[in-house]
Amino acid sequence: MNEGQRAYNIMRGFLTSEWDRIRRIESELFGTPQEAPWAAEQQAETPTATPPAAPLSKEDANTTARKLLGVTETATYDEIRDAFKRLNERSDPDKFPEGSKERENAAQIQKRIQWAYSLLSAPFDSSEKRFKSLEI
Repeated sequence: MNEGQRAYNIMRGFLTSEWDRIRRIESELFGTPQEAPWAAEQQAETPTATPPAAPLSKEDANTTARKLLGVTETATYDEIRDAFKRLNERSDPDKFPEGSKERENAAQIQKRIQWAYSLLSAPFDSSEKRFKSLEI
């Protein structure tokens, strides 16, 4: 097996484990994926979809977002951003062949982690976000 195939298999393994982790979180919290908060956006894109589930309370949404990113309740902005970056880079759909199941799963993972990041980073001041990311 060449190095490229080995790297691809490692990426697929990570993607599969992340997808399983996210599906487990969804089933624990919502019962079905259609009740998840990001499903409402997806259902809005699909004209034949059933109406979205009732929105989560702010506390439930934050808990869900923290579980998706794998951060604690006391996580700082840097920890949230680092978790987002790590997951976002590893689940980049462009790393997988067009039309493959892995590419579709990677896109779903990215949708969920982007939702979680936007929710968790909203309370932080915009100047804090901007200046925390500067390197000196």
